[in-house]
Amino acid sequence: VLTAAFTLRALKQSFFGEKEPSHPLKCDPISTAEKWGAVLLMATALAAGLYPKPLFDHILPALDAMRWLKP
Repeated sequence: VLTAAFTLRALKQSFFGEKEPSHPLKCDPISTAEKWGAVLLMATALAAGLYPKPLFDHILPALDAMRWLKP
């Protein structure tokens, strides 16, 4: 119930709240911590795309364990 209440309140403010008079494309500059976070996420995604073997090494044993679920 609390989750639904907070979600509905956030949606109401997002869609029906007061509009700011500033330009719609004007954004606050991002901080250094946000830049580092974005760089780390991009580097991780790039590394996983170029060299996915470490991920597959963790995923494939779980898939092999679920082979008994096949009909």
